[in-house]
Parts: sequence; C-alpha cells; structure tokens
Amino acid sequence: MVWDYHTHPVLYAVQSAPWYTGILVYGAFTLAVLLVCLVLKAVIKCGGAKTDEI
Repeated sequence: MVWDYHTHPVLYAVQSAPWYTGILVYGAFTLAVLLVCLVLKAVIKCGGAKTDEI
C-alpha cells in the first residue's frame, strides 16, 4: 500500500477529501437558504403589521 501511494500519488490526491464533504456542502447550502427564507418571512410579517397601522 505504501509503495502504491509513492508510485501513484495523483490517484490518492483526488480522494484526499473525506467521503462526507459533499454532504457538508449541501447541508451548508440548505441552511443558508433556510436562513434567508426565515429572515424574509420575518421582514414580510413585520412589514405587514406596520402598513396596517397607518
């Protein structure tokens, strides 16, 4: 195994990231979208209450 690593380092460089890296990227993107949606919902809700008072 060590010999193969030293003779073909490019093959192992491609697989250097953990298997769950893709899951973390999609999870972070999903959290960002949810956060934006929650902020927009709060802004719309508060904005609607202010226009009723006028």
